[in-house]
Amino acid sequence: MTKKEPNFKALFPIALFLILYLGNGIYFQYINPTEGVMGFYVVSVVLAFSISLIVAFLQNRSLTFDEKIHVCARGIGDDNIVIMLFIFILAGAFSGIAGAAGGADSTANLLLSIIPGRFTVPGLFLISCIISMSMGTSVGAISLLAPIAVAVADNGGLSKALCVGVIVGGSMFGDNLSFISDTTIAATKTQGVEMKDKFRTNIRVAFPAAAITLIILIIYAIVSDETVAGVYKYNIWQALPYFAVLILSVIGINVFIVLFAGCALFTIVGCFTGTLTYSSTLASMGNGISGIFETMIVTILVASIAALIKENGGFEAVLAMIRKKAGSKRGGMFGIAFLTAFMDVATANNTVAIVIAAPIAKDISREYGVEPRKVASLMDTCSCITQGIIPYGAQLLVAANLSGLAAFSMIPFLIYPFILMVFVVISIVKEKNDKKEFFSVIPHLKGSRVTLKQISPEDEDGLREMVKSEAVYRYLPTFLYEKKYEDVSYVIDHLYTECLQDSLILGIYVDGEFAGLAEMYGYNKELRKVSVGYRLLERFWGQGIATETLSLLMTYLTGEAGMEIITASTMEENHASAAVLKKNGFELVAHADEDWGYGVPTPACKWIR
Repeated sequence: MTKKEPNFKALFPIALFLILYLGNGIYFQYINPTEGVMGFYVVSVVLAFSISLIVAFLQNRSLTFDEKIHVCARGIGDDNIVIMLFIFILAGAFSGIAGAAGGADSTANLLLSIIPGRFTVPGLFLISCIISMSMGTSVGAISLLAPIAVAVADNGGLSKALCVGVIVGGSMFGDNLSFISDTTIAATKTQGVEMKDKFRTNIRVAFPAAAITLIILIIYAIVSDETVAGVYKYNIWQALPYFAVLILSVIGINVFIVLFAGCALFTIVGCFTGTLTYSSTLASMGNGISGIFETMIVTILVASIAALIKENGGFEAVLAMIRKKAGSKRGGMFGIAFLTAFMDVATANNTVAIVIAAPIAKDISREYGVEPRKVASLMDTCSCITQGIIPYGAQLLVAANLSGLAAFSMIPFLIYPFILMVFVVISIVKEKNDKKEFFSVIPHLKGSRVTLKQISPEDEDGLREMVKSEAVYRYLPTFLYEKKYEDVSYVIDHLYTECLQDSLILGIYVDGEFAGLAEMYGYNKELRKVSVGYRLLERFWGQGIATETLSLLMTYLTGEAGMEIITASTMEENHASAAVLKKNGFELVAHADEDWGYGVPTPACKWIR
């Protein structure tokens, strides 16, 4: 695996898209409007992303055109992208046949008859929260509820943008908290935490934001003159499929089954009540699917652009910037929040954003001591906030497609995501910048030539070369962690989980090249005591690398880590390591026979500083 070098130029396609789509949209909507033309429809989102994709292809001349096609294919073929595309097809069919069968109108009129006139909008928010949490997908919930919201607005004389915007906001609440949501699964699995722990952390931020949103909507409903009143006609049979779908969602049935069942039920009811014929059934589902094509094309284009940006080092550039700016636990949390939000802006898919950001966020969490459950909650919440706001995201595109509104026109009514953003900031600011406890964070130490940092999969070849060298381990114990397993990739994967319980191992890098391992072990919290060791590839011997490595460890341990006693052990015949220890202020205090795994006691020298 080749490590990608940070490259901010790789992010240019995102900037270009924002200029083409948002820039032209704002210009034609507010600066130079044309009567009868919606400004944000002047430049198609598909055209803007297509131009951005062309620019992304023109970058990185080290790759051939065919190789870039392969990069895009990998991005489009991601499981989450494929699932989303299939959901779009079913959602389009469901929306088309539900409307043709009269289900949307009948359900809307039934709700208008039940919900007190002034509280229709708060009722829509509550319903969308419950349904999306049950379904585990915001797109599915929006596909289900947007036609109802439009019908409610039309029949009740309410603002269509407000009703649909409230549905989108409530759907993001459920997507964020649902146990079956793909964002929840991605966030918890990548950080190694239980869903219940992430939920408990998440609900402390999401519930107050939802409660305040509901209060605002209730106040709006009370003071507003937009009272829904009158007698509304509906056919209970035409409304029943919607309620059947809602029940299936509540009990946790897979979204594909829910939408497929909805299509089947509306077909039966429509034929039974006379609103559908065989030909109109096929036509309505076909029209619904056709209407969702633009959203599907945008999803494919964004996946391609994101894959090329990642390949060209754009995402690595974002990580480098975060590492440079974050200097504390709060800084690390803000970094994770920004990282996830940025990835969502770049990919327009909250699940994909989490998957891309996850390994970087994990590194940041270790470096700044952020608990994994908080990392999972931050990633899920921030991706949902951004996804619910960007006008080219699937949620607003689907809502716009089903309502006939411009996606940008609904943004002012996305009350919940904006309030949730405020609560996320408050939760981070309130976080205590606790003193880092040893072994809870992975330090990143940089010297003149040597860098000590977390080892990564890119170092697999170098580590394999080292563990096979008899000369490297001639004066070392036989039970070192990297020697316990034949599979070097397993060692790297478990170095900061399984091994971290007993020791903290950093990679040694010389001018960016893997050179060996530095280890801190035998930590005693009460005495503030720890032992140190290292091993180097043969080609780095005799260059002062070991001396600088130990110097970096001493600076970190006696300074930031607050260690008071530091010890080391060497074989008696290992004179080179003894010289390195002396240069770093260690004193020889004893000779002793120790068990180093050779079957007989090993004569060793004990050092202390």
